[in-house]
Order: sequence, then C-alpha cells, then structure tokens
Amino acid sequence: CGVCKVRIVEGRVSALGPVSRAHVTPEEEARGYTLACRVSPDCALRLEIAGRMEKPFTKGHAGRAGSTFHTTT
Repeated sequence: CGVCKVRIVEGRVSALGPVSRAHVTPEEEARGYTLACRVSPDCALRLEIAGRMEKPFTKGHAGRAGSTFHTTT
C-alpha cells in the first residue's frame, strides 16, 4: 500500500521479502528508500518518513514531514 515508505538515512536492514515496485522504484531503492514492512533493522536506524506516512507524523509530537527519526533495536 506504500504507507510505510521510508528512506534509510543511517543503519542497516535485512530484507524480509521484495518491495512493491508500485511503491518503490529501483532508482528510489538505490537511494535508500524501502517499505518498512518489508525490512528488519540490523542495528539502530535513522529514517526519513516518505509517502503517505508523512501525514500522521506531521501532527502531534512526532515532528514534521521530512524529519528524521531514530530507532533502536
């Protein structure tokens, strides 16, 4: 569905399966974009929210669209 599209800014992930080419082009994937539902973090990550997931993160305390977020494993 593309809701969980993110760009991996820092860190590494392992693929859980192929990403949908309807939502992430090969060019985007080469630039670090993926679907969060199709990867598992190997270490702490810094992510940039992209796609339709931006809207929920622009409200409340989560930050603004295009902001980066840190995760821990």
